[in-house]
Amino acid sequence: MTLKIRKVLYFSILQKNIGWFDNKDNGPSVLTSVMASETAIINGASSDSVGPQVEGTFALLGGIIIGLSYCWPEALICIGLSPVMMIG
Repeated sequence: MTLKIRKVLYFSILQKNIGWFDNKDNGPSVLTSVMASETAIINGASSDSVGPQVEGTFALLGGIIIGLSYCWPEALICIGLSPVMMIG
């Protein structure tokens, strides 16, 4: 995802008019730092949030399966009470 964003950003910079680069805010060093920092933020946001969500989902499903296989009546009670525990 980050690679695609960098490509789009790079190609949009290349399509600018030559006079656009004369502005002090659009110099090569500014554009390079913006390209590095913005894509790093997007990369951090996408990778930092996906891992814990997947891990939590598999832990929950694994716990439910193990609980149902050992003692299904108690597991059903725990599943029924889990919304109350989440609210608390």
